[in-house]
Amino acid sequence: MSETKETNQSDTILIVDDNKLILRIFEKIFAENNYEIILESNSTKAEELAVTLQPDIILLDVMMPYINGFTLCSNLKNNEKTKHIPVIFISARSSTEDIVQGFQAGGIDYLTKPIQKEEVLTRVRTHLSLEHYKKELAQKNAELQSINANLEKLVEEKTKALISQEKQAIIGSMITGVVHNFRSPLTAILGYLELLEDELSEESKLFVNQIQEAAEYLEEMMNGLMIKSRMDQSTKTEQVDLNALIHRELEFFNANLRFKHEIEKELHLDDSLPKVTVMYSDIAQVFENLVNNAIDAMWKRPLQKLSVSTEQDQNYLYIKVSDTGCGIEADKLPMIFDPFYSSKPRKDETKEGEPYGTGLGLHTCQTILKRYNGFLKVQSEPDQGSTFTIVLPKTADKRA
Repeated sequence: MSETKETNQSDTILIVDDNKLILRIFEKIFAENNYEIILESNSTKAEELAVTLQPDIILLDVMMPYINGFTLCSNLKNNEKTKHIPVIFISARSSTEDIVQGFQAGGIDYLTKPIQKEEVLTRVRTHLSLEHYKKELAQKNAELQSINANLEKLVEEKTKALISQEKQAIIGSMITGVVHNFRSPLTAILGYLELLEDELSEESKLFVNQIQEAAEYLEEMMNGLMIKSRMDQSTKTEQVDLNALIHRELEFFNANLRFKHEIEKELHLDDSLPKVTVMYSDIAQVFENLVNNAIDAMWKRPLQKLSVSTEQDQNYLYIKVSDTGCGIEADKLPMIFDPFYSSKPRKDETKEGEPYGTGLGLHTCQTILKRYNGFLKVQSEPDQGSTFTIVLPKTADKRA
């Protein structure tokens, strides 16, 4: 016998018992409480129904012909399609051995007859609630894994982009320095060659002209390098919300477990801050550099607190990044923006995991901000921490 009673309740109960009177009693109990009910007296058919209808829970008698309840439960638990369905045994067999056998077969509960209405309802509600929580938790875990996977991908892509941009900025700065250093002596060479022309013989003038041509060719090459360096560092600007940028970049930093769990974060952002026309990745790179430096400065400090704030006045926008780190000595402050100078130790001077510096980060930040007529300010006190301030004019789109 197989009967189905439909209601508005989404939870479905499969009740398996060879006693039709018991089935009717259960039908009355659960119908009054708005459950969808499937009644089955044949254990073989009950197994098929469990596979096809996927009930939310099964109430199962132990003593039945053909297949007893323990065997049926074991079969369900060994089937990939039904092993997740909770089974509650309901039986007149109440010995400890029977109850233990029921749990060993895969049941989650064991009730003895005669049935008490409130008890069976409470047990069913409890186990259904647990199943709902388990499903919700599994869904949340899946969503979290998806978010983590997307975040890792975004971090990887952003890291690659920032590394590429930093390399370009470093190379550009190095090219500028090299060209500047070569230009002065080259100008002197060309000038002296012009003076020599009037004092030399025609044969010697021929050699001077060849030297002159080579020097002029070298000058053209240097000018070309300067132009290419500037082209590589230029790209399209956009209207950027600095507060939104800060929130987004700090979200990326949460992939760093030390940053997420050990460092206290404090934000004071000016909600009235206007957008500024800049290249997003430029300002993101500067901000990321400052936060990384702050994290390094607070290595193994008793208080690790990062404070970020935004402010404005009539002409400028400010992003302040403060830490409770080791600070910088006064005599070292004038040098921190110089290329290849770092207040942190070199990599070969540190143990594994300790922060180290290359001396390029702050120099790169200052170089980037100069493109927008901006700059970095620093206030620092040894053993008290540091505050680095990004200063951007409200008309920062006029890049140098």
